[in-house]
Amino acid sequence: MEYLRIALMAFTQVFLVALQTRNCAQSRYGAGFVTSILIGSTWLVLIHDMVANNFTWGLSVTYVISQAGGWLAGTYLHKRFSPKKKQEDW
Repeated sequence: MEYLRIALMAFTQVFLVALQTRNCAQSRYGAGFVTSILIGSTWLVLIHDMVANNFTWGLSVTYVISQAGGWLAGTYLHKRFSPKKKQEDW
């Protein structure tokens, strides 16, 4: 169960960072603000888990692989479902 929790948190963390990167590139201030709050929240939970649980190698690998998946999903979904802004609106 701990592996699943760490995997979901790591995935979510980098998923949000991928969304945030695209929000920043397109000057989406409102979405960027909300995403920043969510990123900060996931960092707080993950840092606490890392310290409290003395990460094992297995948890560490799960964390890293889940982050890679989060980046792929975040980038793909933002590009697919967020309308592209006109350059003059940036």
